[in-house]
Amino acid sequence: MTLQNLVNSNSPTTQQKQFIELYTDPDGRASLQQIAAEVGVSRRTLHRWLREPEIQKEIIKIERIRAMSLLPKAVTAVEDLLTNGGDSARAKAAALVYQSTGLLVKDSIDVTLKKQESVIDLDVVMKKYGIDNGKLEEKIEANQLEPPQTFEEKRGLKKGE
Repeated sequence: MTLQNLVNSNSPTTQQKQFIELYTDPDGRASLQQIAAEVGVSRRTLHRWLREPEIQKEIIKIERIRAMSLLPKAVTAVEDLLTNGGDSARAKAAALVYQSTGLLVKDSIDVTLKKQESVIDLDVVMKKYGIDNGKLEEKIEANQLEPPQTFEEKRGLKKGE
C-alpha cells in the first residue's frame, strides 16, 4: 500500500506528505535536520507539523500497517521462544501472548472483600480493658460540644508540652 492510498487528498500538503514518507521510512535513518533540508523547510516547521493531529494520524496509520506486516515474524519468534527459550524467556513470551489476547491484564488484580461478622462483643472488650461505657459516652459528648481550637488541644496536649 502506498502513501497516496493512506493519505487523504485534502489533508497534508505535498511537503507534509514528503515529510511523512521520509519520517516513517523504515530503512531511512535520516535526522530531522536532514529531512528538513530535503523537504525544504526548517526543523522548527517539522516539529510544528509533528504536533498537528492530521500529521500524527497519518504517521500512526503507516506505523500500524508496518507493525501488522511484521506480525507473522513476531508470532514465529514468540513460538520459538516458547519452544526453545530459557525459563525466563518462555515466561515472558507466555505473558505477552496472554496480554496481547486480552487474557492477562498487567498490574490488575481483582480483590473481593467479604464482610466478617463480629466475633467479640464490644461491651465484653470494654469491660476487659476497664472502660466504662457511660464515662466514654460522656467524654465523647463533652469533646463534641467544644471543638479544639489550638494544635495542642487537637493533639490532647497541655500548653507548653
